[in-house]
Amino acid sequence: MELAVNTLNVEMTSEAISQIKQKARKVFSRVSDNIMAVKLTLDDVNGPKGGRDKKCMVIVHCHGMPSVVASNNEQSIIGAVNLALTKAHTALVKKIKRSQTNRPQFKKAEEDETIAQIREEYINKKLG
Repeated sequence: MELAVNTLNVEMTSEAISQIKQKARKVFSRVSDNIMAVKLTLDDVNGPKGGRDKKCMVIVHCHGMPSVVASNNEQSIIGAVNLALTKAHTALVKKIKRSQTNRPQFKKAEEDETIAQIREEYINKKLG
């Protein structure tokens, strides 16, 4: 799983970025087989004015499924990251479960043979 953190209008130390990457790996550890890449974009929307202006957007690129996008605004970067990762994880798990339940169910070969035998007997009775 490839992991990238982009910062816009936010200054962060390499240690803080590595902590964010570690948190993302931990959140997606159980579903990492389905993930090609995770991209986090951190932004300070309205600069030094303050308020709930720290935004985190998470994009999860999946194998064989559309990407999952989640974002959140908070007063702190860490709060925004935590909630955005949680939202993305929840959405991804739901998408995986839906894709597993929507798979076509295949009948066993024995059942197909039994159905074919019944059909053949029915046709023979009608014609015979």
